[in-house]
Amino acid sequence: YYDITDDSVGIHTGSNIWKSIPLTTTSTSTTTSTSTTTT
Repeated sequence: YYDITDDSVGIHTGSNIWKSIPLTTTSTSTTTSTSTTTT
């Protein structure tokens, strides 16, 4: 789920950053974040 159009605007940039950042610190947050993003 990567919208290049929205990414250029910087709307979904945060979502992409979560996937880019290792799931070490955001391991707990990613679980909820991923579910919302995937949905």
